[in-house]
Amino acid sequence: MGACVKGASIQEKIRQDMFDLLSMQFGILLDKFQAKNKSHLWGIDGPLSPIEMVYLVHILEDKYSICFSEMDFEDPCFYTVDGLIHIIEQKCNL
Repeated sequence: MGACVKGASIQEKIRQDMFDLLSMQFGILLDKFQAKNKSHLWGIDGPLSPIEMVYLVHILEDKYSICFSEMDFEDPCFYTVDGLIHIIEQKCNL
């Protein structure tokens, strides 16, 4: 992709990209139920290790030509699929 997608379907495109990325790069099969229930991507109950979370951030920054800020990392939404989708969408619409 290389840059942000514009339009009404941006959330669904990012969601599908996220599910594909988690499946192909990390072997994690998340369903929409998990994403909607705000399951954390890493931590005690999360499927990603801290180093995998860093790698995911790197991939997302590169894929969408964005840069996550320190404030993003402190936002509890940052650690869920839906939260990341929302943050990416906001950054793409700037």
